[in-house]
Amino acid sequence: MEKLQLALKEKPDFIELRADGIPDFDIKRIPKTGRTRLIFTCRSKNNIRLLQSAIDSGRFDYVDVAFEDMPHIKRGLPKIIASYHDFKETPSLAFLKRLHKQMAETRSDVIKIVTYANDILDNLKIFNLLKHTKDTIPTTAFCMGEAGLSSRVLYRRFGGWMSYASLNNAEGTAEGQLDYHEMKYNYQADKINNKTRVFGLIGNPVKYSLSPVLFNGLFKRYKMNAVYLPFLIHNIKVLPELMRALDIRALSVTMPFKEKVIRNSVVNTIYRDKKGGFICTNTDGRGAILALGASTGSVQDKQILILGAGGAGRAIAHELINNGARVTIANRHYDKAVKAARDLGCKAIQWHKIKETMKQTDILINATPVGMMPKPNAAPIPAKLLHKGLAVMDTIYRPPETKLLRQARAKVCRIISGLEMFINQAGLQFALFQKLATKAPRH
Repeated sequence: MEKLQLALKEKPDFIELRADGIPDFDIKRIPKTGRTRLIFTCRSKNNIRLLQSAIDSGRFDYVDVAFEDMPHIKRGLPKIIASYHDFKETPSLAFLKRLHKQMAETRSDVIKIVTYANDILDNLKIFNLLKHTKDTIPTTAFCMGEAGLSSRVLYRRFGGWMSYASLNNAEGTAEGQLDYHEMKYNYQADKINNKTRVFGLIGNPVKYSLSPVLFNGLFKRYKMNAVYLPFLIHNIKVLPELMRALDIRALSVTMPFKEKVIRNSVVNTIYRDKKGGFICTNTDGRGAILALGASTGSVQDKQILILGAGGAGRAIAHELINNGARVTIANRHYDKAVKAARDLGCKAIQWHKIKETMKQTDILINATPVGMMPKPNAAPIPAKLLHKGLAVMDTIYRPPETKLLRQARAKVCRIISGLEMFINQAGLQFALFQKLATKAPRH
């Protein structure tokens, strides 16, 4: 009952009480909840008796009954939610439509269909199902799994009846479930409508990104009807379909896709033009220059060593060279460093020659993922290679102070957190997002 009281303090529209694994669950102890409606759910084996007791008690507004158990219960005062779960995949849209029709024949009051998203496009099947059924029986449908987050947040945009959230991060009942505060205050899911502009982040992984918190906070501050979502994708080829289906105005791009959007180019921002086409740009380099300038002043004629020849490293190198810096790139795969150096017009060195190069280096920039969450106790190079007076910048911002930066601090180096670069490049992106959010939506 303690958790119920905590949930009631949030004043949600619904609270689901789950009796799974509670053999002595006492329905008579359930208190009155005022305007908040109660849903009773039990997924345990031999749960029919408890479900029937919940129906007969009159203490609940809704009772959730598995589709296959519907013939075994007797209706009563509470409304019935007929539910279906697929914990392995999201079936075809044709299957989901047939399933919905069969579930409607039970004459339940609400239909609930929950599947598992193995791919970002599985969300589109759910959205299409909701659009297909929005003028029929109230329906809630979404995907479990990290890739299914957008279906949980955008439910109202497509006519979904409701969505689910946990009381807190530790209380989730399904993979990919967000907690109540994330849903209500970060994503503002209950305020989303068909005029809400959609922005987001594509990458793999995306769960550690601060971008959703930052951009959704800015949208809220500037009273913009917009939402920013993390999209976990496995293949860049899904991008056009995803952007058109959700009318996504712009996307931030993170690893490993910065170099895969356009061949021989590095992209961290994609947006749509007036005709619905796609335009690509990059704010990483400018964000890094701003962060470096605040700490080291001009980079003109500075000797700068960049660790990593991936998307971030190349974008930063390009901007530094344009600002007169003398750039050297090191990468564990030397051929990749050579290609980047040839494309950009700078030097490349083999990884084992970093020690020699560091003696003449003014600024060291880590553009590798080494030290990033969930492995924060790693550093790309040994601490002994750092020296007093060196400026050390890490492009990683989770954690804000990486092991490399802690080592640099101990060596009396100037340190520049990846958080500074992140905020700068995000500010440049947000200026673009503001312009795009004011345009009329495309349908």
